Amino acid sequence: MVGQVLNSNSSQAEQLELLDPVDRFYQLAPKKPYCTNDLNYGLVIRSKDSAFSRRYVQHNPPAMCHWLTFDQDHEHILMWEKVRLPEPNLIVRNLDNRRAHVSYAIESVCTSEAGNPKPIAYASAVQEAYTQALKADACYTNFITKNPYHDDWHVWELHRHVYSLGDLADSVDLVRKRWTRKQAANDEYHGLSRNCALFNRLRYWAYDHISWHREQGTRYQAWMNLVLEHAENNNTFPEPLPYSEIKSTAKSVGKWVWKNYWPEGRVIRRGVMSGDFASSQLPLDLKKKQRLSARRTNELQRSATESKIIDAIGLLTAQGKKVTKAAVARVSGVGRRTIYNQYTHLFLD
Repeated sequence: MVGQVLNSNSSQAEQLELLDPVDRFYQLAPKKPYCTNDLNYGLVIRSKDSAFSRRYVQHNPPAMCHWLTFDQDHEHILMWEKVRLPEPNLIVRNLDNRRAHVSYAIESVCTSEAGNPKPIAYASAVQEAYTQALKADACYTNFITKNPYHDDWHVWELHRHVYSLGDLADSVDLVRKRWTRKQAANDEYHGLSRNCALFNRLRYWAYDHISWHREQGTRYQAWMNLVLEHAENNNTFPEPLPYSEIKSTAKSVGKWVWKNYWPEGRVIRRGVMSGDFASSQLPLDLKKKQRLSARRTNELQRSATESKIIDAIGLLTAQGKKVTKAAVARVSGVGRRTIYNQYTHLFLD
């Protein structure tokens, strides 16, 4: 068995603060991690003790993030020092070169359906900024890392301090995501930011579609199946999310939108094109939808105004009165200026 055993007489949090990085790594790893000796042959799930005999192992559980790890696929192992970032807790590098996985121990962030999306987005922004600063592999997903207990690697333990996200964020300029619909649909994301991207893609879609599906009589389970299907179709990242995380995000979004966004018995009109938007598969941002809705509203209003003017012309003609624009304006209730500017084509010369 590897790893230091925790004392049952004190809290886990207190004991974790006293552990060296490698022991902390072991204690916080999943009970049954993914692991492998060769990434080219895929991953398998094993018990913790069995998994830690492999070269590569999963270090963060499915629903939590305890470590931010970066794949430095270059020879500058002290890049963090060069770019003035905080000192990492753990570096695990190849024996024959200086390429390494550099890990920061962080205050745990919940990434499950019960988690608050804001800390996830914050952690994602920190991860993205550090990836750029360290010139690390942007496609690395923070899922599988070099096992510090394996003899194939050289291990460097630097300190025990556990960073808050704010501690790490102080050293970089974060890219603030505005999460517009267009961005959520089209941008490419890596690592933790994939969870944020999928969450936002999914919720924007659900907001637009729930009203239409209620009107069609869609039942709850059918709705949840549709949300899950849409989540799977939007898992289009360079390194896709595992099915368990897709399912968790779909459950969270589908359940919340069904219960809160469009409560049972509440009728809210979302505009003349809500049905069109619900059945559309195109990613439409808010401004485009507003333009399309305004155009449709103007068309409907213009058609209704024309009908009023034509009815007024017919009534005046039937009464044997002279059909003038002023008379039509009085009978129809349409403004005279509006008739002169937009509807003169309805009158005979």
